[in-house]
Amino acid sequence: MNRRALLTGFALFAMATLLVPITAAAFETFDRYPGFSYDVGGSTGFDGNDTFFEANAALNTHFSPWMAWRNSIFYRGGGSGDDFFGLDTSALFGRRWPVGEQTGFSLKGGGGYRFTSKGQHAPFAEAGADLAGDSWRIGVNSKYILYEVVGSDRENEFLIGIVLSGSTSGRF
Repeated sequence: MNRRALLTGFALFAMATLLVPITAAAFETFDRYPGFSYDVGGSTGFDGNDTFFEANAALNTHFSPWMAWRNSIFYRGGGSGDDFFGLDTSALFGRRWPVGEQTGFSLKGGGGYRFTSKGQHAPFAEAGADLAGDSWRIGVNSKYILYEVVGSDRENEFLIGIVLSGSTSGRF
């Protein structure tokens, strides 16, 4: 295992989880817990050699106003023809600040694990910010996948994604 990759992974995970203070202010609010929400999104990324795109759909289980478990199925394409699909599962911690009566700004961060159809599974750290109203959300997310930590021959990857949602997201 590459010591530099392990230290980088630990530092990114620590920054992602410490970036967002755990407080009573919610990044999602429900009448009772657990609560559920869903979303879809897209992102682009690079691995040092090429760029690629990903599309995803996620189901989020909110255990408290500041903690959620996210399960996101994804498809990766483009780039060098390295197309595959998989599941990202992660714990996210967040905080929301009201901007108006129906609007709020939120930060979130955490870590998780990626399972792929190619058998190249790896841990990741992620963080994001968004502005959300009653029926819309716009934001940016980043994810750093740590393939080198598990001894994979793949290079670590960085993804940045834009979240634009309206009727494509919801809570139940």
